[in-house]
Amino acid sequence: ICWSMNPQVHASDVTSMVETPEGARDQVASVKRSCPGLQVAVSPITLRPGGEPDPRQRSLFAAGWTLAMLRALSEAGAGSLTCFDTVGSAGLMDDVGVFPLFHVFAAAASVRPASVVPTTSTSDDVVAWWLTHASGDTLLLANLSRDARQVRVPPTLGAARLGRIDAAAGLGALRDPRAFTRSSEWQPNQPFTLPPFGLARVDGERD
Repeated sequence: ICWSMNPQVHASDVTSMVETPEGARDQVASVKRSCPGLQVAVSPITLRPGGEPDPRQRSLFAAGWTLAMLRALSEAGAGSLTCFDTVGSAGLMDDVGVFPLFHVFAAAASVRPASVVPTTSTSDDVVAWWLTHASGDTLLLANLSRDARQVRVPPTLGAARLGRIDAAAGLGALRDPRAFTRSSEWQPNQPFTLPPFGLARVDGERD
């Protein structure tokens, strides 16, 4: 069973779009209950209907929304997902460099194969996608609000490294395909700040 998704069927404001990943989760869960045993594929996932370009494709918000959608659909048990074009104004990059949402896919691809660990958050504005793999655990986080948020993650990660992508990094860093791999040592019991629409990657070693 396959169908497409985009967050602007009913409204185009950021607040409304932020609510759509949880609605997508409910869609997948409902289909799986109604059609047990059938594979669920969501394709394509785009920012606008029909894959039309949206200026926000290049934004940190698009990266955070994408992370939230991947987290919601993978936790719901979708069998496969297809997101965006690869290159162009509705893609992950153009001839100048990569868009912020490229880093979400690159981070997930770097830890394949991985299993998804369901997460919860005390803030509706902060989403966390937990991937467990042979080398340890990777937690990808996004702040979907216009205000900074204080974040604390479970101390079960052990020794970890923290990388961040936000507006303070500047356009050059956001366009750098290696930006998310530049991390520093960090202890999971230390809270940190996610700036507006900021992204973070925590890589924890397994004992």
